[in-house]
Amino acid sequence: MVEPRKIKREVPQHVVSDTSEMLTREYLNTKHMLDRTTERLNELKKTLSDLVDEQGQADDKGSMWMSAGEHQCKREKRLSISLDEAAAEEWAREIGIWDDVKVVIEKIDPDKLMAACWGNEEYSEKMESLFKEKVTWAFKVIEGKKSYYEE
Repeated sequence: MVEPRKIKREVPQHVVSDTSEMLTREYLNTKHMLDRTTERLNELKKTLSDLVDEQGQADDKGSMWMSAGEHQCKREKRLSISLDEAAAEEWAREIGIWDDVKVVIEKIDPDKLMAACWGNEEYSEKMESLFKEKVTWAFKVIEGKKSYYEE
């Protein structure tokens, strides 16, 4: 199947300007509405969580449930366990098992590699291939600024 040709038309600058201004205004309004909606969502979540804590009933796993008409609100209990590494190290040293339980992780330090090879022409090409550049883009709207030349 042959693709239809796309006809390129020159769009007058005033149309581009009007369209970009309209889209930018809509973007800012939508972003503002999203921010306000997120704030409200967080407020509702906190209020409902407080209600579940006060009026809910615990299940066998420790989560709290509250009936809300046709819905159930749940404060789910999640447990995580972490090691107090400083205290564990101190204790392991005290009882003489530190060398048995410690782990040494070898890792290259990019700054030290750069310093060790800096100025050596023999290594410059390889060094350039080892350090990868990554370009990222962020979209921002700067309100009240008509030109990027303005300070």
